[in-house]
Amino acid sequence: MSLAETEYVALVVEAIRRSVGFRMGDAHLAIALAMIDEAEGRRARRARKSIATLRPLVGNADPIIEYHNEELSLTAAIPAFRFALAGRPVHMVFHADNDSRRMHGIYETIAKELHLVDGIGLLTDPAPRDRTVDTVAQREELDRRVSDLLGNYDRPFTVGGFTRFRYALSLGLRRPPKDCVAILRVPDARKSFAHWGYKRLTAL
Repeated sequence: MSLAETEYVALVVEAIRRSVGFRMGDAHLAIALAMIDEAEGRRARRARKSIATLRPLVGNADPIIEYHNEELSLTAAIPAFRFALAGRPVHMVFHADNDSRRMHGIYETIAKELHLVDGIGLLTDPAPRDRTVDTVAQREELDRRVSDLLGNYDRPFTVGGFTRFRYALSLGLRRPPKDCVAILRVPDARKSFAHWGYKRLTAL
């Protein structure tokens, strides 16, 4: 690992401490470094094994609860912001919309501490509130919501639920940006994102 990369990680860890008051321990850092290795294709198999071994030390043994574990999501923020600081597009994928909305606010706080001026995009539900598109007004609302979703998808750092990314990608509305790194808080989504064209990804 280069000195520059060490500095990126240290900068992010300190920004998380200063902005949200969370102090990273050895297990958090070991997971984050393994995630960076996996995303970069360095010793990827070994990195995935390390992540799986260390995850119970940080999260919860119940895989359903792990999807919503804020401590794991803060750990995953280390590689996410490390790549963002290096100018790489980042897609942060959560299990559900409520998780992505909650963490979006926390990540925005961290981003301000790191002076990431572009902020963080949030993918939202493109369907109209009453779930129908029978009238002109409803179709216009759908068009606006889809435009908002795709506009946020195109931002340098975007968070969202799995179904929101699937909406943009599976319908062919978008492709992964060049050099984009997908940070998945849904470990079993690796195959889906690889199928959609993501070359660099990691999961926690």
